[in-house]
Amino acid sequence: MALLRSGFQVMLTLIVCLLLVADASAQERRISLQGQVSDDDGRPLPGVSVRVSNTTLGTATNLDGTYDLEFRTERETFTIEFSFVGFKTERRQVSESGTIN
Repeated sequence: MALLRSGFQVMLTLIVCLLLVADASAQERRISLQGQVSDDDGRPLPGVSVRVSNTTLGTATNLDGTYDLEFRTERETFTIEFSFVGFKTERRQVSESGTIN
């Protein structure tokens, strides 16, 4: 009887752990952003910093001014910051994957 009770407790513990892991991963979303950064004349800007505000997540534009940024978040909305020397930092509010130029 003690062995049966012990096996039941182990099984119950495993089920609870699996439910907690499933719940945590269900709330997290995978975000994929891409785009091209250019100046007012339409020329691509290489080396622009593109980052998620209040995080360490980010990237920089390549020689064509394009970028790709993928990350996971639990937030409903988040802010992307574009910064470059000599230009005013621009912020965009985002809620889903897509293209931001």
